Amino acid sequence: MFPEAELHTAYEFANAPIREFPYPHFYIRDVFPEGFYRDMLAQLPATADLSPIAEKRLVQGYKERFVYCLDDESLGRLPEEKGLFWRRFRDTWQRGAFSALLVAKFEEHIRSRLKGNPDFEFYDELLLVHDIRNYSLGPHTDSLRKLITVVFYLPADD
Repeated sequence: MFPEAELHTAYEFANAPIREFPYPHFYIRDVFPEGFYRDMLAQLPATADLSPIAEKRLVQGYKERFVYCLDDESLGRLPEEKGLFWRRFRDTWQRGAFSALLVAKFEEHIRSRLKGNPDFEFYDELLLVHDIRNYSLGPHTDSLRKLITVVFYLPADD
C-alpha cells in the first residue's frame, strides 16, 4: 500500500469544499505528494498496452480515448514492477478507506439521489484513461447508476 500518499490524498479530499453548482463537485491541485506523483508517471502503461475504450466499455464514438483497466487480469500483463504499482494503487484508492471517505463526503447528496430506491447496487471501476489529440467530450448525461466520479489528471507538467 501507499500509506503516506493515501493520507496526503485523504487530507486533500476531506478538506476540499464541495461546490454545489452546476452539480456537487470539488477540484484539488497537487492531490498526490510530489515524489509519489513522479512514480505514478514513471509507472504508466505503455501507449501500446492501451485499448480503445469501445473495446472495454459499452460506449461508442470516442475513437481518441484509450484505456487500461486495473483488474487483476489486465495488471498481470504489465511488467512486474508496473503491475505491482497499479495493483497497490487500485487496492489503496478503490478498495481502502479512501473509498469510504468519498461516500461519507457526498453522503447527503447520495441519500437525496437514492431516496425511494433502497435497492440501489453500488459498483466501482478504476481505469487509466489516455485521450489523444483532437479528443473532445461534448455535453452529456452520465449513467444514472454512477454516483461519484473521481478524475485524476496526470500531466507531465503544468
